[in-house]
Amino acid sequence: MSYILAGVMCFAVLIMLLWHIWGIVRGETSVEAQDHKVYQKNAKERGEVRKVYSIDKYVPRRC
Repeated sequence: MSYILAGVMCFAVLIMLLWHIWGIVRGETSVEAQDHKVYQKNAKERGEVRKVYSIDKYVPRRC
């Protein structure tokens, strides 16, 4: 029984570790990540979201 509990706890700690590493990679705290979603929704409603093009569709401008 203790092995099952240890396995479940290891899985939970692994998920939390990955969540924190993802936040570190993005440079955000958990509060900033939550706020980012709200700000993104508000900007989309106001029409302030810029389009992001994929690499294969990108054509550089000529000067």
